[in-house]
Amino acid sequence: MAGLVQCKSCHAFVFRSNFWRFGVCLICRQFSLLQQEIACLKSEICKLSVRQTQAMTVTKPLPQRPPRSGRWTTVGSGRLSVVDRKHVPQSVALLNSFEALSECSGKTDAGSDTIVEEPPSTMPKVCSTATKDKNEKVGLDRRQLLLGDSIIRGVELESSGLVRCLPGTTARRDRRRIFNIVKEANQQGEVDVLVHLGTNDLASNEVSEIKEDFCAEKVDLVAVTETWFSEKNNWDITIPGYSLYRKDREGRKGGGVALYVKNNIKTNQIKVSEVNIESVWVTLTVGNHTVARVGVIYRPPGQVEELDNLLVEEIAKMAMKGEVIIMGDFNLPDVNWKTKIAGCTRSTNILNSLLGLSLTQVVEEPTRKEAILDLILTNGGLVSDVVVGENLGSSDHQSVWFNIRTGMEPHHTKTKVLDFKKTDFSKMRFCVKESLSDWRSLKGVQEKWHYLKEALLKATGNCIRFVSKNKKGKKPLWYSAEVAKIVKNKKIAFNNYKKTQREEDRQTYKIRQKEAKQFIRASKAHAEEKIAQSVKKGDKTFFRYINEKRKVKQGLVRLKTKEGRYVEEDKSLADCLNEYFCSVFAEEKEGKGPQLGENTKETFTYEFTEEEVLKQLSKVKTNKSMGPDGIHPKLLKELSDVIAKPLTDLFNQSLLTGVVPEDWKFANVVPIYKKGSREESGNYRPVSLTSVVGKLMETMLKERIVEHLKTHRLQDQKPHGFTSGRSCQTNLIDFFDWLTKIIDTGGAVDIAYLDFSKAFDTVPHRRLINKLQSLSLDSNIVEWIRQWLSDRQQRVVVNGVYSAQGLVTSGVPQGSVLGPIRFNIIISDIAAGINGKVCLFADDTKICNRVDVPGGIGQMTNDLGKLKKWSELWQLSFNVDKCKIMHLGRKNPRAEYRIFDTVLTSTSEERDLAVIISEDLRVSSQCNRAAGNASRMLVV
Repeated sequence: MAGLVQCKSCHAFVFRSNFWRFGVCLICRQFSLLQQEIACLKSEICKLSVRQTQAMTVTKPLPQRPPRSGRWTTVGSGRLSVVDRKHVPQSVALLNSFEALSECSGKTDAGSDTIVEEPPSTMPKVCSTATKDKNEKVGLDRRQLLLGDSIIRGVELESSGLVRCLPGTTARRDRRRIFNIVKEANQQGEVDVLVHLGTNDLASNEVSEIKEDFCAEKVDLVAVTETWFSEKNNWDITIPGYSLYRKDREGRKGGGVALYVKNNIKTNQIKVSEVNIESVWVTLTVGNHTVARVGVIYRPPGQVEELDNLLVEEIAKMAMKGEVIIMGDFNLPDVNWKTKIAGCTRSTNILNSLLGLSLTQVVEEPTRKEAILDLILTNGGLVSDVVVGENLGSSDHQSVWFNIRTGMEPHHTKTKVLDFKKTDFSKMRFCVKESLSDWRSLKGVQEKWHYLKEALLKATGNCIRFVSKNKKGKKPLWYSAEVAKIVKNKKIAFNNYKKTQREEDRQTYKIRQKEAKQFIRASKAHAEEKIAQSVKKGDKTFFRYINEKRKVKQGLVRLKTKEGRYVEEDKSLADCLNEYFCSVFAEEKEGKGPQLGENTKETFTYEFTEEEVLKQLSKVKTNKSMGPDGIHPKLLKELSDVIAKPLTDLFNQSLLTGVVPEDWKFANVVPIYKKGSREESGNYRPVSLTSVVGKLMETMLKERIVEHLKTHRLQDQKPHGFTSGRSCQTNLIDFFDWLTKIIDTGGAVDIAYLDFSKAFDTVPHRRLINKLQSLSLDSNIVEWIRQWLSDRQQRVVVNGVYSAQGLVTSGVPQGSVLGPIRFNIIISDIAAGINGKVCLFADDTKICNRVDVPGGIGQMTNDLGKLKKWSELWQLSFNVDKCKIMHLGRKNPRAEYRIFDTVLTSTSEERDLAVIISEDLRVSSQCNRAAGNASRMLVV
């Protein structure tokens, strides 16, 4: 059995058969040797080859301060030495520590100078000798030290004093624990990058074969050229867990670049002025420090000299600001990057320009046939471990893999979630029931609510454990264990061929590649068939799957404040958004508002029953988020039989007294991106997450209000939004039915498309209460709503970080149960006195008038004037810039209209509730758009 020997001068442990020649140590070049063989930990360690070990340990004299990796003590004569971790490969560095461990167990001669680490107090310090220095990466290599079933047993680690093994632990568990610790330490400070170049239409049916490599390798950045993306084609271009930055070719087909960035990597897009250069740039940020500017570039073959000069200027601007990493297909096959010689004048000019910027090209192997077309240029030392991989999908370019050393630790956004899988709900019911035993002695609403909340939270803390959950990207539904296995076999075949370059190995790889492609397509088809079948069951899986392919999700990374500066920290982002959302709230004018006649306040007996509360608890959706009070909806559903009676008592007393618990008036606001620049706060919609218990009472009150309006025939028939039995379809059917009857008879119609400005956020509270009172609602309900609207507070949540609290002075919370019906009530009389056709859906308003008859134009003008007065009376303003007028019919006089002294812009085509309406009322635009979307989905 081969053994290990130790140099007496430099104390390095090496394999005798591989690293000792003629009694000379290859590290310190000294002849004085310690000839004693040191026993290996296990026989498998001794079977390692020179190829696996890769490098030797290097030792230095003792420095003035201890190394970061820990304190070192002596074993034997008392001489101290320190290992330089910057030059130690993963396996050998840890091997020294374990050999020293073996010596410490009694196998070392008393006179030897063996270096060991002082026993740490916790498990992670056993192997995680890596520090945060970006140049240090040491640890345990699974292939070298974890082969077999008994290399490092828990009992051996325990006997050495380094690890305290728990009862029942096994060798396999200890090995897995050690490897995970070292793996995590090694990942600190590096970003894995895949450069996939020359795809020739990533949006084709080969996209699945490309995505499976992302799933298998778990890379952090993915750069792609020749994407063939366009604004009209956003189908199936997303990768779960990644943000997408892209630059599409304008005006013609082909080209384009894209950069996918994992959500835990903080990046911001850099805007460039030149539109004819196919490039995308982002800043790679750690904290408030920009580590590097990362760019993806595609230079088409035969690009004109003028664009080449603009490309070099763009690169120069970025390079002069600091470290850059540039990836791309430059199409310079005649450049020899080793000798720095080019074959033509154009290539020579580009090469000299790049060299003049101190940029180094680090790809050394051909990426397409015999040429290096795909380059990685950098002016710093951040790029390492560059490897040319296999072709992905149908691309004729080979992929390039490398690491970026950033010095940053992995930043996964972790959230604490309740683990219901192992919850004993029987025990939980008993705990809650026992906590609520003296419920009858409680009096006030606030007291009862706090008592119930504490009972539920106490039971949650005692019976349910919280687990940390990383917000990592989910793998596609079709990426099963079988797919992962066949992809792994394909990669093994490719690595074997790359190593041997034999024809038979190439044929084996081609077979594995074809098998993987066919299997992935079959797996995807099977998964999509199951998803399609789920529609019949009412499952939302189908729509979730479609939306994931249609929508490109991108996280909130940077915002521009009203002072013009940019903020990037989560707390600053949350504060910036909350400040904007609170600034939108309107200040209501003094007074009660418009008088709506004599209020007939009637008092009804609206008492909630226990059966009604149980029914609502059974309908609770357990997959929804919990509110700020920390009570999960699943908890309410599982404990419904225990808490139904206390909740009934609480709801009835709250309605009777008009007292609303403070927790029900507090909201966590989640910003939802709408459209436009992601750096503008105004392009985000605030959605409020409120108490689930409070929503239960809102739901029952809503049923009471709707029932009252129907019974007394007070429900306006014009709103189609937030109304049972009505929808976008009913709105459009009613509109087209009226419109086509006029147009078919040769008439002319003018349509005013009106848009409210922040309608849901600016509803005045006193005016809303005034309108509720005019509907003869129960005075208890009106008072409860008044108290529910008063003294409301909110805070914005960004990546689990909260903003400061802000006061809500107007509006109806988006995300609440009563919010939509209150909005319908406030606009219920908007059509009063208007002679034209009025169509309402939420805050979208259409007013139509026939204008080919005498007085038609005047009637339209008067209707717009009445809308202006209504807007001023109820303090709900229109966004005049978004209001449009459309003229239909051959005999249309095309009159000019004004609102708030502003001329309405005329439009020939308008998107109305997702349907394109044109002046000629032809459906060609809508059909072409729908057919185009369908074709892109099917990749026709």
